[in-house]
Amino acid sequence: MPHLVASVIAVIMLIAAQVDWPQRYYIFLRWVVFVAGGSIACEAYTRKRTWATWLFGLVALLYNPFLLLPLGRDLWKLIYWLTALFFVAGMILLAERPGGSK
Repeated sequence: MPHLVASVIAVIMLIAAQVDWPQRYYIFLRWVVFVAGGSIACEAYTRKRTWATWLFGLVALLYNPFLLLPLGRDLWKLIYWLTALFFVAGMILLAERPGGSK
């Protein structure tokens, strides 16, 4: 369940990132997506969902606030959309099934 909250916050912030904000917004966005991606990767690992572990591990790596990738603004805007889609797909595919099965 905590991964759903992290995913929703990340999706909202990633979509909002399409507008030009002050630089500190994007720094905060990197932290939010880094933490959300890492937490979902850990959750996926405990559920033995290898695809999600790798996908969200790579998302966390891409948004790593300690190692900034110098990509252009247009490319980042595309990456924001794709990352938002990854989080939405993760929310759907990692949702617990009725009856408690995962």
